[in-house]
Amino acid sequence: MKKLLFVVSTLAVLLCGVAVITQSAPTQAQGTVPVVTPVVYLPWLAVMPTLTPTSTFTPEPTATETPTPTPTPTETPTETPTATATATETREPEPTATGTSLPTPPSNVFFNIALLQSCLPNAGVTYVQGTTYVEGTAQSGYLVAFSWAPDGEVVAFIQSGPHPGYDNWSPGFYSHILQTGSAREGNWFFWIMDENRTRISNIANVQTDGEAGDGKCQQAVIDFDSRGSSQVATPAPVNTPSMPPIATPVPSGADFQLIEHRLLDVVENGGRLDGDSVHCGEKHELWVHVQDAQGAPLNGVTVEGIWTKATPVTGSKATGVAEFVLWGSGEDVHIIRDAGGNTVTSDVAAKNTTRTPDIPNEQLIQARYCKDAASCTAFKNEFGCNGHFSWRAVFRQK
Repeated sequence: MKKLLFVVSTLAVLLCGVAVITQSAPTQAQGTVPVVTPVVYLPWLAVMPTLTPTSTFTPEPTATETPTPTPTPTETPTETPTATATATETREPEPTATGTSLPTPPSNVFFNIALLQSCLPNAGVTYVQGTTYVEGTAQSGYLVAFSWAPDGEVVAFIQSGPHPGYDNWSPGFYSHILQTGSAREGNWFFWIMDENRTRISNIANVQTDGEAGDGKCQQAVIDFDSRGSSQVATPAPVNTPSMPPIATPVPSGADFQLIEHRLLDVVENGGRLDGDSVHCGEKHELWVHVQDAQGAPLNGVTVEGIWTKATPVTGSKATGVAEFVLWGSGEDVHIIRDAGGNTVTSDVAAKNTTRTPDIPNEQLIQARYCKDAASCTAFKNEFGCNGHFSWRAVFRQK
């Protein structure tokens, strides 16, 4: 009997255990959080026999895939330095491209100030002008040169202040015309030379634009001065040959009177001088400047070409200026209407020719195409610079 009771009790315990297991199994099979959690975060529990039913779950593949994207963020930083290096290389050439790196001033610098004061747009002409000062006072007689490079080959130079051919210039004033008829792009360097062509100033730099408009640069002002300089510089002697003066137009009773009429200098016309050799410029133009009674530029005045009947108006390209392109025997011009559109009387600026034989010797000498009657005769016989001469006429309102 006792044995029978033991067997029954044992069977009852076993049956209860089976019932418990049977009731628990669906809970595990449903994938409850307690089962999933150890698989995802503690993968070493997967080898335990009690978790065998969960081996069909997908957490383990997810766990093995989790490290896969990990290299992606490590690759991203490796690309960042590459992009940074590329940007740096793009910026490096800029200082060289601008060409504004200037040499160390020489020990004999007298003009220790070389200042770009301003630069404004002008579609009709590109030029640089300014004044040479000594201790703040305008002084004449200094040679202002320019080039495409600092301390480079001098393209041209001009004496500052009034001198033969430029008698109406103010003390210390100079002007270099870089191009007429349109805007000219370029990087230019200006300095002052002594009589030995040695630089005695700091260098000024200006970059002009190939098109005009707001913020563009075609008409620059560069001034030189010697403030507190310990050096000494005297105006450079310029070997100007003796020449007959150009006849000053005689004032008339016209509403607009011709007060200046001359052939542009070799350099003004884009050429240069090499000793006695003349390198011709390429221009063939007439620039008509019109002023009011006080000498200020006048816009809106109509100028007529007597032969071509062209009627440009001052100010259309440059302030107070009308332009004519010259061919062959040239053009004669006068003013026909004032700024208000009223018909007026005017003197005539005649014989603005580009034919070498037709230009008077005194005009050729003043413009440095020849030095005397003999050299002018030779120049004309060779048709020197034929077709490439430009003129300037100035009318002033009475």
